[in-house]
Amino acid sequence: MLAGCVTTLVVDDTEPGAPTDDGGSMSSSQGASTSASTDATDAATTVPASSSGGDLDTSGSDTGPVGPCIDDLVECDGLCIDVMSNGLHCGDCMRQCDDTEKCVGGQCVCRPGLTDCGTGCTDTRIDPFNCGTCGNDCGVQLCGDFECIDSCDDVGMQCAQSCVDLDTNPLHCSECGHPCHTNQDCLSGDCETPGD
Repeated sequence: MLAGCVTTLVVDDTEPGAPTDDGGSMSSSQGASTSASTDATDAATTVPASSSGGDLDTSGSDTGPVGPCIDDLVECDGLCIDVMSNGLHCGDCMRQCDDTEKCVGGQCVCRPGLTDCGTGCTDTRIDPFNCGTCGNDCGVQLCGDFECIDSCDDVGMQCAQSCVDLDTNPLHCSECGHPCHTNQDCLSGDCETPGD
């Protein structure tokens, strides 16, 4: 007896357009391409969200992880940003304003109530080296309410040589040396983002 090789050929005689088990129809090329097409679509449309998993704190100037960006917004790290007002991306991506500044018209400028005395923005209400006006040094005295004084009684909490209102001061919010983010204000001792 001669031993032989038997090859079995299985032919799928399902005609293109024939109904599938789920009631739909499938062409001869659809089955092979469905998985690849889905993967390609996901890769093309996915935009990463912020690293924290939530919305970026931007005082209403961001639209979140979307694309393409519209209405003069600029894509910065996967988010659509208004670089005219965002303190983290002021004028351009990753250009961050200091805590003493806000982003206005794409430029970092002194927060409302602060003054540029040549070495940066300062609060002349409480700055012992620029008390009331730039260059006015209180020496050993304290600075509170724009004046050199001996005590913070009835003026605020003493933080070093400054008499501070911890309820409203964005550079000392709720406690000495606790600044609010550039996009936030100090309201009743809490750093809050306008519009939240």
